[in-house]
Amino acid sequence: MRKLVFGMVLILSILASGVVYAVDITGTWEGYFKSNLGYAEVTMEIEQDNRTFSGSWEATSGGYGSISGKIIRKSVKFTIYNEAEDCSGKFSGKGKLSSNGNIISFSFSGSDCEGSWKGKGKVYRQE
Repeated sequence: MRKLVFGMVLILSILASGVVYAVDITGTWEGYFKSNLGYAEVTMEIEQDNRTFSGSWEATSGGYGSISGKIIRKSVKFTIYNEAEDCSGKFSGKGKLSSNGNIISFSFSGSDCEGSWKGKGKVYRQE
């Protein structure tokens, strides 16, 4: 009986670990963010490798740069670098994927030449 229970627990553990990689956020995402310093539309190009992702972003506010982070189940943690010529900065954030995996709702904070930012936003997977 113990071997059966152990075997079932092992199988369930293996299946559950597969869930970690089940969501793939690779692709183009478009949306917006609102912060204490304003509103902007944003586009991101993301590549995922297992639980990590990286890519680029560009906002209508003039910012652009790189993004990298980790994904676990339907949660993301990320770091964004603003690489605009005279306004570099660093931001960190976290987010949740929608049940269908096509929307990421996120919050972020950080600073660049315009000051300290704190905000929220959403991006939508593009087909």
